[in-house]
Amino acid sequence: MTHPDREDIHLIGSYSDLTAGDTNKALHTFVYSDKNAWQKFLKIFFLTLGTGFFVAGVIFFFAYNWNNLHKFIKIGIAEGLVILPILAAVLFSKMNPMLRKTLITASAVFVGVLFAVFGQVYQTGADSFDLFFNWTLCVTIWAIAAGFAPLWLIWIVLVNVSWGLYNTQYGTESSMLSFMLGTFIFNSLCLIVTLSLKKSTEHRIPTWFAVTLALIVAYFVTTALAYKYYDRSGNQIVIYFVLAALLYSWMVWYSIRNKTIVYPAIAGASTIIIITSRIISDSWSAVALLLACLFVAGSITGLVIVLMKLQKTWANEKNS
Repeated sequence: MTHPDREDIHLIGSYSDLTAGDTNKALHTFVYSDKNAWQKFLKIFFLTLGTGFFVAGVIFFFAYNWNNLHKFIKIGIAEGLVILPILAAVLFSKMNPMLRKTLITASAVFVGVLFAVFGQVYQTGADSFDLFFNWTLCVTIWAIAAGFAPLWLIWIVLVNVSWGLYNTQYGTESSMLSFMLGTFIFNSLCLIVTLSLKKSTEHRIPTWFAVTLALIVAYFVTTALAYKYYDRSGNQIVIYFVLAALLYSWMVWYSIRNKTIVYPAIAGASTIIIITSRIISDSWSAVALLLACLFVAGSITGLVIVLMKLQKTWANEKNS
């Protein structure tokens, strides 16, 4: 164990003769951010920010001058934006791994631009679903090869958008049901796999990536149950409630085991919104609004108390 994390240090401290001072020293050495860690963070942050501004600037520059360009120039520019970052990442393979992966991510974004330009120039008749679906297929290969969390997040977003466009363009009146259920299942599986592999893989998965997935899942669960995206017979709501209850229970179990309060907070906030919407969904009367206000105040207070107790308990375990 060359790089133990917070949970590893607390586990070792609980079953060994390490003192509180030794535990704090280990936390400062392996967990807490020092000057070098902040410099690395700022370097990655500004690299990502600069890449994003560059990609956006290129897109808006050519969008402004688009009508004055020949169609071959348009396609050539789009292809160049895809090929050049990949060539740079391959030819300069000894460069900083973060920079190489950032170039691959930029190239993956430009693939969508290439498909859009090609469809516009040659009037292929491809709709939005075809664009995003083919974009997703291409990004899949690069996401697997790069193993870069931001690129995987782009891939997950593309899958959700493609599924939504398919249901919008080719679905029936009940397509929203399959869309919400499909996105919930897909993103839930992504979250479960991410959290399961977070401590078992050689390259640690960033915490922000798992939290972002949890927020995406909570969004679809909350939207589906709060805004009645289910059939009138009531069968769909049972499926949603059961799946959501199972997932949220697993998130709480995972959080207790790994001593982190972010996932119970997300699950609790989502549950509060769902129940509040159900209280006022059928009636906007004064009584319903009063009950909703009382419930929100009480439930949020209770959630904060529970989370603070958990945090205090874990803090006492660390110091014991």
